[in-house]
Amino acid sequence: MQIMNGRQPTNGNHPATGRLDPLLIDAGAVAAILSVSKRTVERMHADGELPASVRIGKTGVRWRLSDIRAWVDQLERTT
Repeated sequence: MQIMNGRQPTNGNHPATGRLDPLLIDAGAVAAILSVSKRTVERMHADGELPASVRIGKTGVRWRLSDIRAWVDQLERTT
């Protein structure tokens, strides 16, 4: 997982690479996970199709990586 905003995440090591995974991810990272465009993530967020987001400051929106992973796992089970 990439480092967001030049800051190193602090929640734990990725078992395969030894790199740290972030706790919160932005729309670009969600888009990469879902293999869709950032605009599609923004639309899905506006339509309430994604897990709940976390507001950072006045305009920042992030998602918990664990919520996105659980949501994707649930999608795989229902298709």
